[in-house]
Amino acid sequence: MTQLDILVNKAVEAFKALPPKQQREMLEEQRQSWARGEAGLDRDGQTTVVASKPADNIQARLTAMSKTILRLRDVLLLIADNIDDEGDRYYFGSTNDADQLKDIAEELDGWHWDQIISDSKLPNIYETSRKAIVRAERAEADIASTFDTCLVLNSRIEDLAEKLAAAKADGELMDALKQNSWDLRCFDIPTGGDDADIGWRVIGHWQAKPHERTVAEVYNDDPRAAIRAAIEVKS
Repeated sequence: MTQLDILVNKAVEAFKALPPKQQREMLEEQRQSWARGEAGLDRDGQTTVVASKPADNIQARLTAMSKTILRLRDVLLLIADNIDDEGDRYYFGSTNDADQLKDIAEELDGWHWDQIISDSKLPNIYETSRKAIVRAERAEADIASTFDTCLVLNSRIEDLAEKLAAAKADGELMDALKQNSWDLRCFDIPTGGDDADIGWRVIGHWQAKPHERTVAEVYNDDPRAAIRAAIEVKS
């Protein structure tokens, strides 16, 4: 026999040691407590259902269960104090113990255990909280990852914007060459010996001689600068 079995037996004996009136009062209080918890546990098998919100149902059941456990604790302690231990046997502290034990068994048997176990099953608040924390941490990690991705994309967008602006500027220079029928030519800039640097020259075309004339030129390797200089001259 386990320690729990011994303790329960002592609780039963202590309850049976109570006067019949006190036993009935405790049983009635227990029934009313379960009724407030939305599960009437009468001996005749009738169940009283009270319509309320799910949160209220849970609170009522928890309250009823806690009160029942507290009462059982008191009964167990009382039984333990009145048990006679003669070595290989335990004796009830009262001749009414047997009747009281039967009353308790009958009372417990009248409870709707199937409803308590299934319909009235309470949620695992700790497990629900743990899962909520895991989801929150996962969402936080996703947000951080998304933020990092946004930073990378923003940097790429800035690079593309700069390239687009440069391409637009080059397009405007090409349009100037086309609209004015200019030629863009490079030429050598002697530096001594057989070596030379490169310069760029924009050539315009006229009907009168000389048919080709220099519009603008730069003495460095920058064709864009030559076109911009020609645009300034024309304007």
